[in-house]
Amino acid sequence: MENGKKRRRVLLSSLIFGVCLAFLGSCGREEESGEIEYYDIESDVDTVFMQDRSREPKGMVLGMQYYQGEPVQLRSDWMEGDKVYLARTDGSREDLMEIPHAKSMHCYLDREGNVYCWEKAVGIVPDTDPVVWMYDSSGREVCRVNLEKGTVPQDICQTGDNRILLLLREGETEIPVLAEFDAGKGAVSRLDQVQLGKSWVSGYIAGGKEGLMFLQEEGGEGISEISLEDGTRNASQSFQGGSYVLGMNTAHMELEDFRVAEDGSVEILWANLENGRGVQEKLQLKEQEKTVLVIQTTYAGDIQWIREKIRDFNQQNDSYHLILQYLTTEAGADVGLLAEYGQMIAMQMGAGKGPDILVSYAFNFMDGVAEKGGFTDLAPYMAESGMKEEDYFPSAFSLWRDGEKIYTVNLSGIVKYDWLDGKALGVEEKPDIGTLLDALLAVEEPGNYNYLEVDTAANVLIELIQYTDDYCGLLDWEEGVCDFEGELFSKMLRAARRYGYTQEEFMKKPRDEGYDRPGLGGTTLITDIYVYEPLADMESQRIIPLLAEDGGPYCWADIMYTFAINANSAHKEGAWEFLSYMMSEEVQRTQSSPMTATNRAVCMEALEEEIRWLEKGNVMEKYVVKENTVEFIGWTRKDITEEKVAEFISMRDRAEPRDTKEFWRMKPIWQIIQEEAEAYFTGDRSIEEVADIITNRVQLYLDENR
Repeated sequence: MENGKKRRRVLLSSLIFGVCLAFLGSCGREEESGEIEYYDIESDVDTVFMQDRSREPKGMVLGMQYYQGEPVQLRSDWMEGDKVYLARTDGSREDLMEIPHAKSMHCYLDREGNVYCWEKAVGIVPDTDPVVWMYDSSGREVCRVNLEKGTVPQDICQTGDNRILLLLREGETEIPVLAEFDAGKGAVSRLDQVQLGKSWVSGYIAGGKEGLMFLQEEGGEGISEISLEDGTRNASQSFQGGSYVLGMNTAHMELEDFRVAEDGSVEILWANLENGRGVQEKLQLKEQEKTVLVIQTTYAGDIQWIREKIRDFNQQNDSYHLILQYLTTEAGADVGLLAEYGQMIAMQMGAGKGPDILVSYAFNFMDGVAEKGGFTDLAPYMAESGMKEEDYFPSAFSLWRDGEKIYTVNLSGIVKYDWLDGKALGVEEKPDIGTLLDALLAVEEPGNYNYLEVDTAANVLIELIQYTDDYCGLLDWEEGVCDFEGELFSKMLRAARRYGYTQEEFMKKPRDEGYDRPGLGGTTLITDIYVYEPLADMESQRIIPLLAEDGGPYCWADIMYTFAINANSAHKEGAWEFLSYMMSEEVQRTQSSPMTATNRAVCMEALEEEIRWLEKGNVMEKYVVKENTVEFIGWTRKDITEEKVAEFISMRDRAEPRDTKEFWRMKPIWQIIQEEAEAYFTGDRSIEEVADIITNRVQLYLDENR
């Protein structure tokens, strides 16, 4: 609300991110010498089918696979009707059979010459029936199997004992399931003993030496071997943690088949189904001769771009090689496992060890570590390398900072301010806290509204306490006193319960519940020139901005793109070399939304490029959520006025960084208040009991920490 002490979302509830496979399988072993040998995945791509460069399209690739130990493609030419033929890497061709509508099919050839196929449009084009056909080597239709409506075939393979297995995605749950194709019965039966994962898991299957190989492409990238008898799953090769990203060297190509070679290397077939190009990618572990730096976080599902930049850095740098370690990339994490992993990183750093660099969600666990000197002051490195603060917006250095000491750098800045709906609350200007609470408690049927957003009651309570720069007079650090037993705090508790969920309710509520409710306030994010609404436009709608005393908003570092160097790192120079690389204009320009870049020049360049694009008569169209409804809005050049651009830049420039010391100082108190207030929100204690306990606990803390 008023200054850097306020509007700082407590991060106690922010650990709702993925869980899964453990560490990098390629990260190293400790030798008797005490040194560690690090390995990373080396990718070697070899073209086995050349791209068809003729102007007239010849046909389609129906599938690419290993057949008789060699890469082959199943194809169908436009000039040959529905004929399907086998193409080999030496350029030879073998006619197989005719299949109705061949060019619309995905096809697979088994060892006996039978072909299995389904329409590529299943799951993409509505009302396309999920049917799997089998044709024998003469082209006779052996059977067709109708799958349950909504089921989508994903992949097919043949095992060592000649069983035909299908990887399917169920219609209702979207969970991947394994099934066996039985030609004799003309049916497909699920293998329920094999559990492949949750709805967001996707991948490919291939026959293994004894069971099934599963290549997972999301959530836990890598290959595992699965027993078809009992479903036991053993990791074979992880792709996590290193500089390799699945598909990074095969843009615009589809993964078609894979196998694990005798030497343990992984071979993957990729194809462009339209132009016919096919490649074989070989992945091998290679010992790193460069100095290895470890970068660590908890959840890496949202930082794909950073993983790609790590790859680029490793390819360009002759001295250092970064290895990324994390718990998972799966969405929908087990919070306990995630917290345990994050606390492990913090404990290692507290013991003088830990990674060289931290990034993204690892910071959720670093308060105590940072406060005790666990991060390297980056200001001297910035000065030595010529990096100037004035070339960046304040959000570039706002996550952890102590005066002139800078402990983090950030590539993408979130600048925002909260606002109140004057019409809904019946106020004309920013109300004092007492008036605001009375208005909140006077709203009829509060269950039909949110306060600022869908939130827990505990977080709403903290928002209300931070409404003024002196915490509404409830505590005074300088005097070392607090009092939560008055009417003001009682009203805060009642208002928080009215507009927020209990912790249990919040965790169990349906994902979309509450988002259709109008808010009595909200948050404006200053992210791009299109959706940003100037202050004059907001005020004309009786929207009351809650800005800092100088009229500026508040800034948060986008935690996904925030970095720090471990004070214990033996390779600080190399770590800074990576951070300065990430903060460069060259790298910041490659973000998906350069207008959010913390580098001023990159942001201005992106704005100017958008304006030039609009001046050519183009229209920017986006879906925007306004007053809990989704609108499709278009902007032309006349909508992006010079005044709007100037205010957009000014708001980013005037954004007030978080008061780091105050955040550290207050976080234990927020924890006490949230823990004890929950008993009122759940109905287990009265307001008077909760207020008394909070007062006693906070006073004790103040006495011990003055």
